[in-house]
Amino acid sequence: MTVLSNIAPAAADSLYFQAMNKRLGVVGDSVEQLATIAAEKKLTMDQIVAIKEVDGWEYSDGVSYVCSAYVAALYKAAGLFDDLDI
Repeated sequence: MTVLSNIAPAAADSLYFQAMNKRLGVVGDSVEQLATIAAEKKLTMDQIVAIKEVDGWEYSDGVSYVCSAYVAALYKAAGLFDDLDI
């Protein structure tokens, strides 16, 4: 990730760093800072990557959803569920 961040920083941020920051509860940290935080929490980077995505986490490109939650949100926005709490 360090190499990618040197070659294409925006791509590295979008594809990796924002998600790792969310999982560690920080904002805008670099791969080195994230590794330090992970070590302090006695977690490996692999363990952090494995933390489940939370529906509704907001990233620079918008709100994040897993596939089924995205479809349900789309249907709800379209009014398919009327007044049901989905």
